Amino acid sequence: MHGNQFEEANSQDNDIDAFDKLQSIKAYSEAQDEFNWNYGIAKAAVGAYQEAEQALLLVSNEHYQSDYYYQAWLCRCFIMAGKASLAWDHHVQIEASEESFR
Repeated sequence: MHGNQFEEANSQDNDIDAFDKLQSIKAYSEAQDEFNWNYGIAKAAVGAYQEAEQALLLVSNEHYQSDYYYQAWLCRCFIMAGKASLAWDHHVQIEASEESFR
């Protein structure tokens, strides 16, 4: 196995391990914004956009919701789920908010 192939295989194994761990604590952590943030972004990063969207929408902390990365990942989830108009509406709402001027 060449170096790049080994690194890719090892990375995939680590992703599976991380998702196994996240899945194992999901039932106990779904009410926590930190869990939903991490779970949602992790799911989106591997292309599980519907699950990612569901988790990200559970985040209720305004500090997290106003974060650029949260907004970008949520919009990407909307777009990849065929909800481009929802992503655009979200983007326009954020642009019009006071946070966009800071």
